Amino acid sequence: MIKKFWLIWARTLDHRVGKTDEDEPNIPILSLKEARYSLILRTIIVVLNMVTCLFIIANIIKNW
Repeated sequence: MIKKFWLIWARTLDHRVGKTDEDEPNIPILSLKEARYSLILRTIIVVLNMVTCLFIIANIIKNW
């Protein structure tokens, strides 16, 4: 379970992962279900960044 989550997380961040330390990293192919989880994680990251930026901008405008 953790290994599968680690693979999904690595692909979400566009990081290449190998099977072992000596293995040459390649882009693992995700199943459709894993790709959906990856999309959800990436969407959460982008939305969180946008909300953070909006709060920073609002704070600058308020205290300007």
